[in-house]
Amino acid sequence: MTRDTIINNILATLKTRQNNAKGVQTREMTFPITFTHEHKEAAGCAIIHVQPDGQYEVKSFDSKYANVEDPWRTIYHAALYDCDEDLDGRESLIDAINDGMQVNS
Repeated sequence: MTRDTIINNILATLKTRQNNAKGVQTREMTFPITFTHEHKEAAGCAIIHVQPDGQYEVKSFDSKYANVEDPWRTIYHAALYDCDEDLDGRESLIDAINDGMQVNS
């Protein structure tokens, strides 16, 4: 999936949750994001943890998603995104999500 599509999908979810948090019951969820290296999954990923009210945290890992040992792995994941970009694009993708949330806060 393209970097821009991932960013737009995650921003839409975060903004919707923040704008519609009152009276709507949702549960926490995660968005794992994997990256590619020579057409295979890279040894690194990111997980975005989203609260029902749209607040979020991001963790980066230096292993494939399947090998991550973190409590966030046990949280329901709404989507697993396979980013078409190399792992080098991980920080800029996270920055773009953070920047997108700052613009509208």
